[in-house]
Amino acid sequence: MQLVSPPFNNMPDETISFLQHRRARTLSPPAYVLSVENGQTTYTKQQLEWNRQGVICDQHVYEGATDLYATAGLINCHLHWLMLGGTSVDELLNLIENHPEEMLERALYNANATLKVGITSGCDKGAPTYSTAPIYQGLEAARNCGALMTKTQYSPYMLVVSNSFADEWCVRVEDEEDLERVQQQLLDAGAGIIKIVPEMDYLPEEPHYPWVFSHSLFEKARHFAQQQGWLFSVHGKGRDAVQESIKLRVDSIEHGLQITPDDLLAMQNNGIWLGCTIEGFECRLQYAEEQGKSLTGARYEWGKCNELVTMAANLQPDHPFTNMLFASDAGSINTPHASLRELYLLRKYGYSPEWVLEIATRNGAKFMRKADEIGSLDTGKMADVVYWSKNPLELSLAEWEHLSDYIVAVVSDGKLAFVK
Repeated sequence: MQLVSPPFNNMPDETISFLQHRRARTLSPPAYVLSVENGQTTYTKQQLEWNRQGVICDQHVYEGATDLYATAGLINCHLHWLMLGGTSVDELLNLIENHPEEMLERALYNANATLKVGITSGCDKGAPTYSTAPIYQGLEAARNCGALMTKTQYSPYMLVVSNSFADEWCVRVEDEEDLERVQQQLLDAGAGIIKIVPEMDYLPEEPHYPWVFSHSLFEKARHFAQQQGWLFSVHGKGRDAVQESIKLRVDSIEHGLQITPDDLLAMQNNGIWLGCTIEGFECRLQYAEEQGKSLTGARYEWGKCNELVTMAANLQPDHPFTNMLFASDAGSINTPHASLRELYLLRKYGYSPEWVLEIATRNGAKFMRKADEIGSLDTGKMADVVYWSKNPLELSLAEWEHLSDYIVAVVSDGKLAFVK
């Protein structure tokens, strides 16, 4: 069964004047177009022009006055559409299994709200149970029907073994037969990512996150992802998971709490990306404090993530760790969708505004292997554009905490998705 939801309504007529329509092409308002690469920023005052397919086909130099700034659309490389922040696992399972239409509507709402804060692309790292594929297909069908929402590359669920973190609601892979069956299910679901959770949840005693996944199955899953051209992401908080991930040159390590400076250098050298999910850890600590439980683990993880970001930002004298991603873990425990707080926290704990903007644009595009389509505002790429009332690189740290307040409009695939 494929769930299809009607698209969100198009923008009101009075907002269309933000863009100028020229037969089969659209001309954007003039703006200072910001491009950040290797921590260096260039500014070009211009108007972008794109065709009906939403592909930028020309860039016109503009000589007049403008108060707008434009960047490429932002890319969140760790979110979960079928997880709802404050919703318990039991409630999620009930929605997914017994009320899929309602789950689809909630996911569509969050994907639309996320687009409105400038996140035009993202990676969904999975959801509870085997029953999610039709809902993901419904999300994609709605987008194809014109729904305004963040474009997504996804894995319909996460792979674990018994005693792994979240093993009670992820998909267990205990032997080769399990792995082969799950790989076929991922193919049938149109997945583009395999996510493995190979370790236990936090334990008070060392090593805190013991590895429990089969090493041979881990290697086979990695090989399968390479064969399919899929991303291979690992939930890796502890030393064993980090070292095994570096050994097999996975595409990304998520969380990475016990990563060392040498690990970061090895990750850069091997093209491995890091999504530290600092907003997710902040939200988990808040939740633990509110509930009065799991405080030791939540405090440890929040502190280690702060240390990790600061270490990464100061990795070398001339530049930081360059393979960081915008990866908030949106939808996970108490972590909201439609939030840019992850970017504020990356800046707060050491990264410069220029590097944070590059993390949120070019880095995400490279990780998703879509740098020829998204991540910068160049001719031949998709018109995924965020317009700002102020230069985001000149905003104070206090202003970065409310970064979305400075967004004037968002364009996705050449379509106006939001305008103030």
